[in-house]
Amino acid sequence: MLNKYNKNTLFEFAADVSRGLGDKNKQLSPKYFYDDVGSKLFEKICIQPEYYPTRIEYDIIKTNLKNITKELDLPLSLVELGSGNSKKTFLLLENFAQLQKPFAYYFPIDVSHKILHESSNLLSTVINNLKIHYIHDDFFNGLKIANDYIKNKQNLAIPENKLVIFLGSSIGNFEPEQAKSFLLNIRKNLKTSDYFLIGFDLQKDQYVIENAYNDKNGITAMFNLNILNRINKELGGNFNLDFFEHRAFYNNKENRIEMHLVSKLDQYVYIKYIDKSFHFRKNETIHTENSYKYTQKQIEDISKDAGFTIKQLFFDKNNWFVLSLLKPI
Repeated sequence: MLNKYNKNTLFEFAADVSRGLGDKNKQLSPKYFYDDVGSKLFEKICIQPEYYPTRIEYDIIKTNLKNITKELDLPLSLVELGSGNSKKTFLLLENFAQLQKPFAYYFPIDVSHKILHESSNLLSTVINNLKIHYIHDDFFNGLKIANDYIKNKQNLAIPENKLVIFLGSSIGNFEPEQAKSFLLNIRKNLKTSDYFLIGFDLQKDQYVIENAYNDKNGITAMFNLNILNRINKELGGNFNLDFFEHRAFYNNKENRIEMHLVSKLDQYVYIKYIDKSFHFRKNETIHTENSYKYTQKQIEDISKDAGFTIKQLFFDKNNWFVLSLLKPI
């Protein structure tokens, strides 16, 4: 591991919770979904039959491995933002291992130490000579750390140029202006000889989208409710999870799926760390996540505005999802 993760302090978490629950329209940031429990639940979401993004993105990568790699000037180091279990990344790493001798270095970046440790151990056992340096940090600090490591260790045959990947359509969780800012920040940390591969979930039938966020096994509901459990564990909250329920629906006006936690009754919740009580009316919601769905035109515009050109777009057969290979201008 290259560094010890400098995660959000308890104070920052408490401040965000206090501010969000104190708003007229209550909200919590989706970045707090991903403690170790939340990360494991998200892995389970990804294998639910209704949840198409992970399955389709995996198929796109598998089908287009040769097409993707022929667009790249090898050798490259591979940096992954939000690596998770790295199942999809395995396909790219395995293919790179056949094309680059000796194979490059893999820098997974994630906020979950447990996920990083487990996925790195797995990958190192199935891909010979893979050099893994996992980074327990947020995206931008992690990318800077990877850049410094690559720059300072070139004498150890680490490829100077890199492919940065951001899979899973996580860009959809940002508000439109935040998404643009995110891409601009990525661009600032890339050279013109680098590449950026990013997944976008596309606009499609509302029924398909809503089913993906309301799986029959209730895993997404557990994932959503876990943010309250995290407040209980880390901030001394007394949320009763039985008094809240998961709700996800498609907002046609905004072209986004919304996730909420709905109070089943009129209640007060006390949080010890911030010494505050919050009142919830019956049917009042906590807005926990948005996931925007894109058009191809929006992808082209946001990429250009952030300083990228599109080298290639890789679609599935139904045009539900796209992998965009971007090049810094």
